[in-house]
Order: sequence, then structure tokens, then C-alpha cells
Amino acid sequence: MDSYKRLTPNPNPANTFNTTDKKDDQYYQNEEGFVNYGEFKIGNNARIFKTIINNKKNSANTENGITNGKIQLETGSSIEYTNAELGSIFNNFESALFLAEGEAYLKRLTNKGMIKSQSFLSAFQGGYNYRQGIITIESGEFTATDFTNDGVIIGSENTEISLGDKFTNNGLLDAPSVTRADYYELTNIINNGNFNVSKLTGLDVENKRGSQLRLSNGQLDLINELEATTEIITNEENSNPVYLHSLDNSGTFNLIEESCVATLAGDGKFINQKNGNTGDMGRINISNTSTLEILAESKLINNGLIFSDGTIKNLGIIDNSQGKIFSKIDNEGKGKVIDPKLTGTGKIIGDFENNGIIAPGNSAGGHMIDGSLIHNDNGSKEIELGGWLDANRNREETEYDFIDITGDLIINGGSLDVSVIDNFKLRRGMQFMISQVEGEVVGTYEGLQEGASTGQFEGFLGNKLDLYITYKGGDGNDISLYTEPINPFLPFWI
Repeated sequence: MDSYKRLTPNPNPANTFNTTDKKDDQYYQNEEGFVNYGEFKIGNNARIFKTIINNKKNSANTENGITNGKIQLETGSSIEYTNAELGSIFNNFESALFLAEGEAYLKRLTNKGMIKSQSFLSAFQGGYNYRQGIITIESGEFTATDFTNDGVIIGSENTEISLGDKFTNNGLLDAPSVTRADYYELTNIINNGNFNVSKLTGLDVENKRGSQLRLSNGQLDLINELEATTEIITNEENSNPVYLHSLDNSGTFNLIEESCVATLAGDGKFINQKNGNTGDMGRINISNTSTLEILAESKLINNGLIFSDGTIKNLGIIDNSQGKIFSKIDNEGKGKVIDPKLTGTGKIIGDFENNGIIAPGNSAGGHMIDGSLIHNDNGSKEIELGGWLDANRNREETEYDFIDITGDLIINGGSLDVSVIDNFKLRRGMQFMISQVEGEVVGTYEGLQEGASTGQFEGFLGNKLDLYITYKGGDGNDISLYTEPINPFLPFWI
């Protein structure tokens, strides 16, 4: 490396320091730092080390019409830090910092003016964007750690914003994508303002009361935790999924517009609870084309309210013992219920009231309700038969659908729709326990009294066989479907 040359820009208000006439790869430094009132241009391939630049307005002198500091980095140029506070920029009121193709590797960045970057801008050990500050990342990358934004940070489709350690947003951050910096295990975002992004990856987000986290394309990929005490709006325009590891919601979590999918993955938890400050119940809203998916080993703890017009796909556990799940019904044709829908092979802790569709399994599979199930007259239960073995009530290995209930099963009408899958054929003497109930069974499905036929299905010999229903199967209060017994003088369950 060439030896350093002292950085001595002209002290007059027009303060122009243009290194474009210097040779390539020239190095400059000024450890005492300097104040820039005028235009400071860092030319091609010039590099500045160990310098604190205070870029500020000079209201006392307006020579040459220049009243505010302006710094511009040209192709190949850079500002780089080495130690202590050296390598910092303090961009003051009505001042400007332009990074065309140059790069700024800063210890700290303090901005009260305007910064426009088309290259690489970083603040490795903190910084502050004040209320008057505007940082525009037109292209390239912006990296910040231990940074506070009270002003405006705007990114574009060609930018990458990566955050490390801690980022506090009290203003507006609007960008397509925000990720965790590679060299940090945890990024904690505390949002007290407006945080508008399309994709969040690998971040720990605390969305404070009165603030808004808006995911315009609906993709949220968290490796840690999201705490929301206010509104989270997802998927306004497109259909990208929302991936969650852990979410603590005491505000509103919306899955809106077309085909948004929120997936709770791994051993994560989604806690929907009461707001300790306001007493308001946490709300989860699911639109009629959207899906909330709880994967295996994950848990949705609902101590608040869930309003579903769409699909809840449960492969894990839903603890609804302290909350309520409400369903709005949309009818089509002859009143068939098309939304909402509960699917999967998971478990619900607490009572569940069905006003939509319960379709256990993924294809064939079982569901467990550790509580009571109330099946209302606008509800529908869909059962698929792909074989006659239940694998000892194994919800993932069973060949036919079932819903097991530890409490009572209250049937206030509603439909039971049965179909066969995987080219399965019925035989005489078959039975399928579609609900094992530890409590009481009260009521019947619409049009299906004891012993009624749920329909005719193709038999093994090419004939048609009726499939009947009993509410007295198993130990006397389980619901089973059965074909005619081989011995017509004995009931099938003996």
C-alpha cells in the first residue's frame, strides 16, 4: 500500500477537494478530522482512512452559492474506518452524501440531511438517522448495526438491507427485503414506527404498540421471535408465504387478499394473547383464500380470538383452551360450506366449535381435539377412506380419516361428507371408527339418523355397497361407518 497523504481540503466555503487528478489507488488521512461546508468530491480510486468528516451547512457564508456540505464518492473510491471513531461521517442538516460507485465503510453514521447511495454503505458500530434524515438506497447494499432510525430509509428492488445486533425503527423503513447480517447470530428489530417490507429473513422483531409492520408481499421468515402488540398486515398484493418460527401477538395478525399462507415451522410457538397494556384480545384474521399452517412440532397458543374465513391447516398443536375460534361461512350453490377449513393431522387443546369444514389429515389422516367438539348446522365434516386400517389411531399412518375427541361431541346438525380415495374398494363386514369419543355424543348429522346410509360406493366385486353410520360404535358412544356384516344376524361391532 502506498503511504498515506494528508487530507487537506481547502478551508473556504466552496471547499472543493477533487482527487480525480490524482493517481489511482491514492490514500489520504486526517486523524483530527475536518468540517466540510462546501463540495467534497472523492475521485476515482481514491481511498480515505482514519478520518472523521463533519458534513454541515454553513449559514454564515454563501460564497459561490454553496450553503451546505456535499460529499460525493466516485468510481472506485471509499471511506474506511480503522479504529476508535475514525472513519465516521456526521451528515448534518441540509447536507448531502452521494455514493455513486464509491463505498463507505464507516464506524458510525450520523445523518440529519440526505444520503443517496448506489453502491455500498455500512455503519458497523452504530449510527443514528434523525427525524429530518433521509437515506435512499437506490442500488447496492446498506448494512447497519446498533442503528436507530427516526427519519426515513428507503430501498429499491436492486438493494439489499442487512441488519446486525440491534435496529430501532421510530420512523419509516420502506424496502423490498431486510435480512440478518451474515456475521450476527441475532438481529433484534424494535419497531415503534412504520416498517414496510416485502420480505423479512432471520430476524427477531418486536412490533410495539401503536406501530405497524406491513409485509406488502407477505413473506416473513423468522429464526427467532416476533412480538406484535399492534397490527401486522401481510400479503396485500401477491401470494408469497409467511414463515414463522415464533410469534407473540397481542395485536392483530392479518392474512389478507389472495392466497396468503402463514406457516408456523419447527418447534416454534405462535402465541395469540391479551394485550397487557390495553386488555384487548389478540386477533388473527384469515381471509377466505388464505391459510394458517401449523407444522409438526409447532404450537399455536390461542388466548385471544381467531376469525377464519379461510383454512387452518394443523399438523402440530392448537391450544385453544383460553381463546375462541370464530368462522364466517360462505355458501355456494345449494348451501355447501366452502370456507373456512380445518385440515391436517394435528391436535387442538380446548373446545372447538365448527362452523366450517373439518377435513382431517392430508389425504387420509387423523385429528385430535383435546376437549369438546361442537359441530353446528352450518358445519361440514369431510371423511376420506383410503383403506380400513387406522394404525392403532395413529393420525399420520391411518388409512382413513378420523377425529378423536377427549370431551363431548355435540352435533347440532351439519353435514357428513364421505368419499373414497386411492382406488379403495369396499367389502362386506368393514368398519371405520371416524370419531372415538371419551365423553358423550349428542345429536346426529343432517339426514343421518342411526343406521342411515351415507351413500353407495364401489365394492370389491364391482357391485355397489351402502356405507352406514352408527353413533353407538366402539364402547357404545363412538361414531363408526360400516358395511353390511358378513353374518347378517350380528351387529358389525360384535
